Amino acid sequence: MTSVTSRLAMGFSCLGHFYMHFATAMFFTVALALEQAWKMPFYEINELWTWGALFVGLAALPAGRLADRWSARGMMALCILGMGAAMLASGFANGPDQIVIVLAILGIFASIYHPVGIPWLIANAKERTGVALAVNGLFGGLGPAAAALATGFLAEYAGWRWAFFIPGIVMVGTGVVMVLCITTGRLVSTGLAEKKREATGNQGAMRVFLILMLTMFVAGVVYNSTQAALPKFFSERLSGFVDGQVSHAAMLVSIVYTVAALMQVLGGMLADRYPLKRVYAIGWGLQIAFLTALGLLSGLPVFVVALLVASTSGGTLPAENMLLFKYAPASHRGLAFGAKYVLAFGAAPLGLQIISFVRDRTGDFTWLFLGLAVAAFLAFIAAVMLPGVKKLPGQPVAAE
Repeated sequence: MTSVTSRLAMGFSCLGHFYMHFATAMFFTVALALEQAWKMPFYEINELWTWGALFVGLAALPAGRLADRWSARGMMALCILGMGAAMLASGFANGPDQIVIVLAILGIFASIYHPVGIPWLIANAKERTGVALAVNGLFGGLGPAAAALATGFLAEYAGWRWAFFIPGIVMVGTGVVMVLCITTGRLVSTGLAEKKREATGNQGAMRVFLILMLTMFVAGVVYNSTQAALPKFFSERLSGFVDGQVSHAAMLVSIVYTVAALMQVLGGMLADRYPLKRVYAIGWGLQIAFLTALGLLSGLPVFVVALLVASTSGGTLPAENMLLFKYAPASHRGLAFGAKYVLAFGAAPLGLQIISFVRDRTGDFTWLFLGLAVAAFLAFIAAVMLPGVKKLPGQPVAAE
């Protein structure tokens, strides 16, 4: 393995992570423009991403298996090229029947990243794997922030089609460069040199694993529901600032997810310093209060509380990933993290359906966030049931 390959793998993995989260988040902002262009209710526009969101989760396991049998770097190139092509095709859609098909294809290509890109990065990291993973996670966290900002401005000042065209061109260009690096031998194939870590014990591992499956599913529902609702939510609850302009709502969402991405660093520091259970349970306890407040408040406090909701969600990720790594059997850790991504992204369609259900019956987001607060309470109870676990020596802070 050469240093050139290591650096290129780091670069393409980080860009792929950024593109994946950009592609899967941008529709929630462009939906505001489509609502006006196609004269459709918001909840119907919102549902157009349901199949795409479903495939992001369902296709993750077969994508990882194909990478094992064929080529991880090849799958990464396919992921980036495929997402870019699907984005370009979305810009040419002439109605909801067309765009729902292309968005589903986008979801399939986006599903490749997590089960392939994360282990590919680890395999190519020469040293300080934890730092590499932290930087990679930051790129992924910035994806939704950039998606909201770029999509909002492009949709408002160039039209919603260009909100798809511009990032699609960038992604296809990146994919072409990656293919050239592979074909010219700059990005060579490497074996999955597993980094051995001391076993930490498996007492009660199955019970803990099931608890984590529950909390991770709730986290997926909360994250995806909040992400999908925020642009419209801000346009209603912060109407004085947004003033009906997509770009204003997009800027606020961008700030929220930028801060949330940075909070992963602080969350990692806390997970290294304090018992994992304490960090994880406190994070869920705070989520209960913040989600309740988000549903009940209006005006400027809404933006402040939204920052707290997203920041707390991002801050608990390192502790969650470290807990999963500790209790998953060493021979099935890849499967365990694959299951996590299936749960996390598989929760997205449910989140979209919940939003549509609530909006259709209430015309507001109040009961959406109050319902998510109840779900957070269940996750908090589950987190309290976890055994006490100290930080894991020599382990990376974050698993993505």
